[in-house]
Amino acid sequence: MPKRAVTPPIDDGAKYLTVVYPYPSRPNMEFESHRKLFVQWVAACIGSRYLRAFYHKPTSPGSILLEIDESLPDFKQILGAHKWSEFLTAPQGDDAKHVSKVFYCTYNSDRLVQKNGWKRIDIKEGWFKSKGPSKFASPYPPTRWCDIPQVGNVIQNDLCRPLPGGNFPPPPSSAPTPVVGTPEWLEYKRQRDAKVPVVRTWTRGTPPESLRGAPPSTAAGSAPTDQSALSHTTPAAQPAPRRAWANVAAGPVGFPPGLSRVTSTSSSQGSSMHPAMRAAINPYRPRMVCMKLKSLLLEATLKELSTHCLWGHGRFWVHLRRRLVRSSG
Repeated sequence: MPKRAVTPPIDDGAKYLTVVYPYPSRPNMEFESHRKLFVQWVAACIGSRYLRAFYHKPTSPGSILLEIDESLPDFKQILGAHKWSEFLTAPQGDDAKHVSKVFYCTYNSDRLVQKNGWKRIDIKEGWFKSKGPSKFASPYPPTRWCDIPQVGNVIQNDLCRPLPGGNFPPPPSSAPTPVVGTPEWLEYKRQRDAKVPVVRTWTRGTPPESLRGAPPSTAAGSAPTDQSALSHTTPAAQPAPRRAWANVAAGPVGFPPGLSRVTSTSSSQGSSMHPAMRAAINPYRPRMVCMKLKSLLLEATLKELSTHCLWGHGRFWVHLRRRLVRSSG
């Protein structure tokens, strides 16, 4: 079977442009009011006679394709960046921050545009008429150079071609970084480091006054010059170290003997303390102290039960002891 012949290029006498971030903000071209505003904006830029149709696509809400008659004298009027703060007479809200960008489209025929899923909207003469005063500046301000958007950011595929360099020269690029190790790089590094502000951080032993721009004589590690001032100063009272078992609240009635309330760790009250409790008190071993206290409470509980309970069967005590050991562990 012979191969199908390639479709010849169609010359329909039009140029196709891609509008990124069109006016109005977030337009829905299914609404006629949004269609009117968009058409009036394009007409304010190039006139109404050169606009044939436009195309929109639900999967690409951030872009619209234009069909412009190729008889337009200068496409520089519409290509480039359009700042809303310049072409709107009274921008409202965040309109002053928006910028619309127009590029040459990668599609060059109506058939190719519609083949890729874009819906064509023909222009109506009544859309150019407005009841109130025009929202757009007259004369229309000139456009500026802008770079093409990234694919996937606003547009779904590659729809934009770069602006012609003759009409829109790109801004001068920054000077390249010198090669590392060369004298130029050393000078570049010195200038870069000079612009970075020095941030003074606090370290252990450095008084806070030194961070607030105090004189170097009062910084950490330097002795004061006035020795007489030190002889009259009294050392600040240091707070007493906190003990792990200081001010322990007294237990309930029937607390085991020897585990009375502890208010301090002095030698006068340490003699009345239980030996095992005195050995367990250590502010640096809180887990060991808790385990020791659990075992003492368990032993005292078993002793009280064996003394006052009338049912003293041996198997019962073995079973109870096992249950208590399991619950405490």
